Amino acid sequence: MVWRYGDHRAGGCDTAYPRRGWDAALSRRNARPLKDNKMRPRIAETAKTLWLIYVLLTVACALALWFAGMDAFDAIGHSFATIAIGGFSTHDASIGYFDSPTINTIIAIFLLISGCNYGLHFSLLSGRSLKVYWRDPEFRMFIGVQFSLVVICTLVLWFHNVYSSALMTINQAFFQVVSMATTAGFTTDSIAAGRSFCRYCFYVQLLSAVAPGQRAVA
Repeated sequence: MVWRYGDHRAGGCDTAYPRRGWDAALSRRNARPLKDNKMRPRIAETAKTLWLIYVLLTVACALALWFAGMDAFDAIGHSFATIAIGGFSTHDASIGYFDSPTINTIIAIFLLISGCNYGLHFSLLSGRSLKVYWRDPEFRMFIGVQFSLVVICTLVLWFHNVYSSALMTINQAFFQVVSMATTAGFTTDSIAAGRSFCRYCFYVQLLSAVAPGQRAVA
């Protein structure tokens, strides 16, 4: 378990920076105009900033999970698997083992953050305002698709009385949609518990996957 979590941690860190170089090379090849979030030319400084972002997100996620009720080992391990979008859990029932809407929400939020282009996080840490996110068309599309499918799946699950309350229905729809969209693969319930239409939505999410410039680790 420690090895697998460490593999997520190392893989997420190692792939955070190289993707930047590939994106820049593709941009030059396609003669596209440079984006506002173009990273500093100094390789060492850029790599240091990206690692700092990764570490800060991991620590924040671990603390949030710990305060939400996970023990220290599970909180640290699942933060590695969440920020790296690896989806590994120490329990057969995955996140469903904890039976906690709060933990579901925390992991889903950090999966969304990790699924975004790290160039945007880089820009924010470099002094830009939060508006840098909404000005990016990739980010708007990514968030828009997730929001739309969460709403659709919530309505379908609620209409068919799959869960006992509206809040539980929203929580489950939010978590499952984001987990599929980021390819993390965390689960809180069997995918068969949802209606066929929701399952088709989840499959569509696998096609949309995450935004360019993130670091999903299989």
